[in-house]
Amino acid sequence: SSYDIERGHPMERCEVAGVQGRLVVEDMWREATLYPAGNPVKSVYTNPVFGGYESFGDTFRARLHAFLAQVSGGVSPEEIDGSGADGLAAQTVIEAGIQSLERGEIVKIEEVAQPL
Repeated sequence: SSYDIERGHPMERCEVAGVQGRLVVEDMWREATLYPAGNPVKSVYTNPVFGGYESFGDTFRARLHAFLAQVSGGVSPEEIDGSGADGLAAQTVIEAGIQSLERGEIVKIEEVAQPL
């Protein structure tokens, strides 16, 4: 994908498939669809479920605001939304996708996951 496309153009799509189903995120923040394996019923989550964001940058500002509010409020590290473990898991999925594209084959998450 590219960030030099005209603003407002749907330029992002992320699709993650596994043995329990498939998750498709369209246009960065506008819609996510969950397709459970073996179930003909899909679940579609659209804005404002994602917070009514108007731009991709809004997601970063909202995430930072929520993190700072939790830290300021004394929330324990184990209870903070979006933990480091969550971030590492997301990055592992991204890395598997990149390696899959580069190698032209399926790359399992376990192949790129680093032990904590």
